[in-house]
Amino acid sequence: EMVREDLKPSDILTREAFLNAVAAVSVLGGSSNAQPHIQAMAAHAGVPLEPSVWQDHGYELPLLLNMQRAACPPCCGSCWKRASCTAMC
Repeated sequence: EMVREDLKPSDILTREAFLNAVAAVSVLGGSSNAQPHIQAMAAHAGVPLEPSVWQDHGYELPLLLNMQRAACPPCCGSCWKRASCTAMC
């Protein structure tokens, strides 16, 4: 169906799609590393996406889930140890 519609990446990689990505990373407590990667993908797709969009479109959104490892208490990884993780801080 996508072939018949002649759907191309440029049809999908729009400013709105990147703003949705900013929102998704923001509400999921995603890594701060996502910002430069999303910026790079937008630039490669020819979509203008200023760094300020993170504050304009993500700052006021509620945090639904904190996926960052930094969510652990600042300790020596005791929460990882309890989860049987062998990697320690």
